[in-house]
Amino acid sequence: MKLKDIRKKVQQEIQKMTEENKEKSVTELLEEQVIQPTESEDLTNEEITQQQAENLVTVLQENPEIRETIVEEAAKSEQIPQEVIDESAKKAAENPKIPDSVAGTLVKQASDSTTVDILKNEGIASTKVRMDVIDSLEDQKKKEQAICNELEKVYKSLKESQPEEETAQKLQDILNLFGENEKTHKINEELNKTVAKVFASKYFYYNGSIKIFPLESIMPIDEMIRESMPQLIEKEYNKEYKDKRILKKKKPFVLSTVSEFFLERMVKKVMGEAIKENRKASLFMKDLGNLTETEQQYLRKEFSNLGIKDEELEKIMRIATGKEIAESTEYKPDSEEMSEKEKFFRGIAFHPLEQGKKQNDENAKKDLREKEKPSKKEIDFSTLNKEELEAIKQCIETGFIKTLVEIPENEREKTLKAVNASLEERVKTYPKLGETPEEGVIID
Repeated sequence: MKLKDIRKKVQQEIQKMTEENKEKSVTELLEEQVIQPTESEDLTNEEITQQQAENLVTVLQENPEIRETIVEEAAKSEQIPQEVIDESAKKAAENPKIPDSVAGTLVKQASDSTTVDILKNEGIASTKVRMDVIDSLEDQKKKEQAICNELEKVYKSLKESQPEEETAQKLQDILNLFGENEKTHKINEELNKTVAKVFASKYFYYNGSIKIFPLESIMPIDEMIRESMPQLIEKEYNKEYKDKRILKKKKPFVLSTVSEFFLERMVKKVMGEAIKENRKASLFMKDLGNLTETEQQYLRKEFSNLGIKDEELEKIMRIATGKEIAESTEYKPDSEEMSEKEKFFRGIAFHPLEQGKKQNDENAKKDLREKEKPSKKEIDFSTLNKEELEAIKQCIETGFIKTLVEIPENEREKTLKAVNASLEERVKTYPKLGETPEEGVIID
């Protein structure tokens, strides 16, 4: 046997002996400091359980370097009953000298009922550890209860100064504990109530303003509409802010305005995706549930204002009201190497606002595909407002885009800068919103 092989074998034996001695020492430690001290005393079963639990926590506190091993050995020891593990878990979670990570490991060995109680009483502060403990619950009903408790804590702790992004992250941490098919009715109710309170709070403190997109990461806009989020916001607003509004002279809650705001966001999302993929808007529409007649009229008007007409508009409305299922959006582009900028130009050329029109200059498009390199930054068309979409439409109709594509690539940026500089000067001659034109200024 070679010398290096001998050394390796010796090291393995030493490691094995060390682990055995460590396990033996922990077993002896539990025997001497947790179990034996209660054997000679005249105690009731309840008193023995409490004393052994306190002893176990003391051992954990005094032996930080082997805490994980202590928990592991205590959990599988036949001499330490489950009741002791449950009680020690409660005590460890409340002990500031026991780190949350260690307390969490012990709590995971406790019964599901004890675990839910510990989490409800906020014995463990670390969000990561709490989520890990909840994820370890085997009883699905207990897990549901623990998740609802966490959602309720977020609901009760909401503050005016708390950014929506921070709340969204807290909710996302909780939602990561279950799959979409595991979301129960009870969980859904708690989630909807919490999201609605976030919106109601912002509506009150920012005088009628609502910012949707931070919360779309946990609840898509179509789901919000299906769940009647505007009505839920109104309920939370009346419960929390109705009386405060009068004292602080804030705007009253207007349900119709909020409903329109959500529908407008849905329209922007659908149109943004349609532009990005160069496809019909109806492919990206979702079932929005039980829309009122007024809501349906508003939705129809918004799409119509953006150029969606006739059969395509009717198809969108049938999908939105659940009368028709949207087609699959699976799609293969003409070229897998198509750049983001090319998609942008093709998106304009085949914009849903221009459905039915043909692009005549195929050579210009082909030339663009050959020359253009992939763009590193993806353009999010869903962020465009109605005015910007209308401006794009006008660029198409006036032939501006077609002319721009025909300009040599190395001259295009220079040309655009010159055009933009000219436009900026022209903008200065227009009156600002709410003002009347000055005498002598001509407005076309």
